[in-house]
Amino acid sequence: MSLPKILLAAPTSDKKDYCFDKWADTVLNLDYPSYSVMLVDNSHDEEYYHKILDRGIYCIHVKPEGNVVDYITDCQNLIRYYVLKGGYDYLFSLETDVFPQRDTLLSLVLNNKPVVTAPYLVQYKGGDPTICWLDANDQHIGKNSYLQTRLVDTKETLHRVTGKLVKVFACGIGCTLIHSEVLREIPFRSEVADNETRMDKSVFSDSLFYIDCMKKKIPCYLDTSLLVRHEYSGWDDNLDLYK
Repeated sequence: MSLPKILLAAPTSDKKDYCFDKWADTVLNLDYPSYSVMLVDNSHDEEYYHKILDRGIYCIHVKPEGNVVDYITDCQNLIRYYVLKGGYDYLFSLETDVFPQRDTLLSLVLNNKPVVTAPYLVQYKGGDPTICWLDANDQHIGKNSYLQTRLVDTKETLHRVTGKLVKVFACGIGCTLIHSEVLREIPFRSEVADNETRMDKSVFSDSLFYIDCMKKKIPCYLDTSLLVRHEYSGWDDNLDLYK
């Protein structure tokens, strides 16, 4: 069977240096026959960029100008350009502090969906996955349109559907497979608050990506048979979760 051609890519910066070597070891040894790896570094200098190149990973350095929300989105759109220009079938969006198992990419591909995510915990030890569910009528049942607040029962709901492929309104894009035809229709975008110091009022591209998928009636899925490790500055040391 011929498998799709994948670009594994993400924005990054030297803020993720604490786990880069382990991440590189992980992504360069996935059980998948046809994928490339690319990072877009937005560190303030080029030291980290050269470290990435030294690991044999293709990298572009982009000077971080303006608001962080904007320049991360610019990095994502550069990745989108490479997916479309390079004739890739999918983007595997994998943040550089997220660690898939060797078979995660193949498992996501075999779902044969336009957008499919593997769940991971976010921001604090024992925290929720970023998931906004749908009800039986495919209506969003999150708390607001920009997904800034997760459902109270996220972990409980995830436990009930573990092992299944479920349709969702939104997830993060930290470990997400996105078909190139979706990217052709939807560029990454963000909304920066009028007061740029109020980051909590800005809307990041992952939230708006899923809203745009909803508007274009592109279904998005969560593969609950997977759980990938997120090393958020070393906060999550519960290894039993990932066995």
